[in-house]
Amino acid sequence: MAIPLHDCASPRASLTQIYTYHSDLGDPLDSRPASPARQGCDGVQVYTWRTGSQQWCQSLRSHASPTTTTTTYAERLGLLAGSQNSADVTVFVAPDTEPRPCWESCMRDLVEIFPFLSTWRKFEYQFSNGYFGYQDILDKDGKAVVGLHTWSRFLLQFFAKETAMQKWRNIIPFTSWSKESGRMRILFLGSEPEVVERLLASILDTLQKKGLPSHPLWPYESIFDQVIRCQHHAVLSIRHLILAEEEGSLAGARISPGVDYPRLFEVTKHTTTVAEILNVNMRTLEDILSCHSLVGTDDSDRNPISAASSSLLRQKFLFQSHVLFSIRDRSLSYKERIRGATQRAFNVVAQEHASNAVTIASAARADGRAMTSLAIITLIFLPPTFISAIFSTTFFSFGDDPGSWVVSEKIWIYCISVIPVTMVVAAILWRKNLRDVSNFSAV
Repeated sequence: MAIPLHDCASPRASLTQIYTYHSDLGDPLDSRPASPARQGCDGVQVYTWRTGSQQWCQSLRSHASPTTTTTTYAERLGLLAGSQNSADVTVFVAPDTEPRPCWESCMRDLVEIFPFLSTWRKFEYQFSNGYFGYQDILDKDGKAVVGLHTWSRFLLQFFAKETAMQKWRNIIPFTSWSKESGRMRILFLGSEPEVVERLLASILDTLQKKGLPSHPLWPYESIFDQVIRCQHHAVLSIRHLILAEEEGSLAGARISPGVDYPRLFEVTKHTTTVAEILNVNMRTLEDILSCHSLVGTDDSDRNPISAASSSLLRQKFLFQSHVLFSIRDRSLSYKERIRGATQRAFNVVAQEHASNAVTIASAARADGRAMTSLAIITLIFLPPTFISAIFSTTFFSFGDDPGSWVVSEKIWIYCISVIPVTMVVAAILWRKNLRDVSNFSAV
């Protein structure tokens, strides 16, 4: 895909292909490196279109490319942002939201066209996950509506398979529409070049097929086409991640438990974030539909909004809304699947641990049986051993006469030694047993 583009300073210049799209489920906006036409520009790029044209006119490309040697970059930007610009559609592209040396000078003229831009620079607006707002443009007397300002933000997220990290994309459009002339001015702020180029191609396709639409919200048709496409690929990336977890590591977990819990957590987090962003984008589209119904059809004689054009745009918005609902429902089903996959991983590992515990218990029971056998044998031989030990002492004397034997009169020494020692040992064991029982009861 290429954007038809030429420099206004050289109308006969050949078309420059500045964008080549590569389909990738991980990130549908990845592209080849930018062409030299877009390198080295740290200011605002401006593209203009006039009725009957089949391509964009790149009116402002860098600080070093004025139309004449007597005008500076800032002066040219001021002319393009002012009323002298007669183009039907003017698109301003600010490369990022970070302060640059030229930020103030570049934004000063743009704030005159897009008043909310000055408010947008507050922290809470720059880092919101999505919104849509609009405001009527009034005449000098403040009585009649002569146009419409809109501003919005669409946040998109992808999962980079090669790094297992989340990637973010922004679409931050501002629009200013004039009822009298039907002219539209659009500012894309802080969006990646690949995103802007695809949006420019989509807007140009709309202009080539339908001419200059008369409704002030017509750019959002192309914007939502790209949002839907990106959300679709984001949800498909979730599907591939879930299949990898379901069919890969989990399938072999019963044989060798090696579930990657950190990766499961990352997939779950990514799935939850995609569902959140989908909900916000759906709400944004609902707000745009509300704005569409409020704008309605104007019966004034100054380029009224045709009922047919308004109806067609509303039908497209309703269709896009339904598609977003479908993608959101699919993301919710994937969210449940990854939750089930995580639970399955826990169950598989728990079963492995339970199986190991059963094996250990079986081994312990076998050891217990062996010890019981040894204890029984010991108890059988203990009385004879005890009696033999007593009679083998010198307290008993057996003579040569088999019918006579003598018991020493000192045998009382044995009794007064054995009985107290036995009682002391029994007392110690009894006290220790009581202590163990009390500790177990406390637990």
